Amino acid sequence: MRKFLRRRRREPRETSTDLGSMDEHARWRWEIKRYAGPDEQKLCFLYQRWLDKMVFVNRRERQDAKWFMLLRGLAIVGAGAISALAGIGAASSSTGASKTTIEWIVFALGIVVVASSTLEQLAHFGQHRLLGRQAREALKAEGSKFFWETGEYESLSPEQHWNGFKRRVEAILDKYNTDYDRTISEGAQSSAPPQRQTA
Repeated sequence: MRKFLRRRRREPRETSTDLGSMDEHARWRWEIKRYAGPDEQKLCFLYQRWLDKMVFVNRRERQDAKWFMLLRGLAIVGAGAISALAGIGAASSSTGASKTTIEWIVFALGIVVVASSTLEQLAHFGQHRLLGRQAREALKAEGSKFFWETGEYESLSPEQHWNGFKRRVEAILDKYNTDYDRTISEGAQSSAPPQRQTA
């Protein structure tokens, strides 16, 4: 714990408390230092279980979004190209090398479309992207209410304030991990060959 906090303290410090001049991540770090002060347990939880997890979920969500857009784009563009080339080949009166080339191109594009669609469906990049976005926004909203004492955090004692935040953060992370793992297991089950039923 102390090693983690020493590493955090070596990070560049904000020299101004003007929140408008900071980026979002720097504002959250400022709020953490303002709230926790020298309390090491609170600092560790706020960094490791809230801020770092929010950054991790955001990074994973962006990666999932890139893969989703790439694979879905390849499938859509490839399918359109196949239709166009098939029409050209059917309308063309040419024979020989040119027609064979078109057929091979259509065949290759068909493989690309099938591979892209299969990989996107098995990896569930679209669902993971949505899960990551929901978890990130939930963590961000929970942090805003916690630091600014709004919503469920109004008129609470300091102990209730802190324990309520820890409980809600853990619930958000648990839901995200459970839903993420479930989509992976569902993908593995859908790709497995059907089992033979015996009497």
